[in-house]
Amino acid sequence: MLNNGIGGYNNVWVEVIITAFMLIFSINFNLFYLILIKRFSDVLHNAEIKVFFGIYILCTLMITFNIAPLYHSFSKALRYAGFTVASLSSSTGFGNSDFTQWPGFSQTILILLMFCGACAGSTGGGLKVARVMILLKSGVREMRRQLNPRMVSTVKLEGQSMDSEQLSTHGSFFIIYMVILLVSTLFISLDKYGFEVSFSAALTALNNMGPGLGAIGPYGNFSEFTPLSKLVIAFDMLAGRLEIFPVLIAFMPRTWKKA
Repeated sequence: MLNNGIGGYNNVWVEVIITAFMLIFSINFNLFYLILIKRFSDVLHNAEIKVFFGIYILCTLMITFNIAPLYHSFSKALRYAGFTVASLSSSTGFGNSDFTQWPGFSQTILILLMFCGACAGSTGGGLKVARVMILLKSGVREMRRQLNPRMVSTVKLEGQSMDSEQLSTHGSFFIIYMVILLVSTLFISLDKYGFEVSFSAALTALNNMGPGLGAIGPYGNFSEFTPLSKLVIAFDMLAGRLEIFPVLIAFMPRTWKKA
């Protein structure tokens, strides 16, 4: 049985219901309000939710075709892939199969899902789909500027233009996020585990995902890590859940000085 208990049910309909609710609560909670006031058009035209479900469908299909030979059944592969993608996208942490035994292609997709996470304004972790969209659009804009320096281009999200300060904030967040991830991986690598486990431990903690790869997969746990690694992982979980900046500000001496 998986250590989170879901694998023990071994019931397709139970997993379908859990998958549905994991996806529902991965979207921006503001959309629930729009549904309550019957502004369904605004929900259907929301760019982030379209990208989120597009990512879910695409990743589920790619993993399904990749792992189908392992289970000798397309339907069973689809069942496992759909559940796992929903679990990691929503940072729920449930599992109905041991994805550490899947091919490297599928595991790489899961790693990328851990980076992306759920929608902004949800209870999910990760960078958030909206932030990933902004970072990608900013990158495309800079490439266009390289080709045509005189071109005036803006980054828009949900029809709203973003100013330079907002883009700078998202860029700074991503840089600090990557620094924490890499430094955490460095400290965790002092343990006996290799890069795969060390990196996925830092990544799953910072994004509040739950399981990682290798020894910390759905069948594993973090009990064998040293106290230093556990402190690093605990810090990462707090930083990831609180969006990094509040945690870092708490460690700044100026924060505790009297006005």
